[in-house]
Amino acid sequence: MSQEAAAAKQQAADSRPLGARLDSAKATARKAASRFTAAEEALAAAQARPDEAAEAVRVAEADLAEVRQLAQATPAEWSPPAVAEARDLLDALETSPLVDPLHGGVPET
Repeated sequence: MSQEAAAAKQQAADSRPLGARLDSAKATARKAASRFTAAEEALAAAQARPDEAAEAVRVAEADLAEVRQLAQATPAEWSPPAVAEARDLLDALETSPLVDPLHGGVPET
């Protein structure tokens, strides 16, 4: 039965005017070329993914190594400079004779 259907379909296609058949063949060729181009682009993108993934792994491993190194350091080594400066300022204010923390920061006279 399917052979009969295919034969009937082919006979119907062959009975169309030559111009219509030519237009149909051109459209089919354009669609096939478009699918081929899309497949090539997809293949190129897929082939680029391992390189991108390898770079992402390299960056992540470098970040991990840096964080591990920071985790093993003493607090003074990993404190940002602003924190260290703030601590120094706080120490200076606490030991300054101009600051009296018991009386609101104003020295007694």
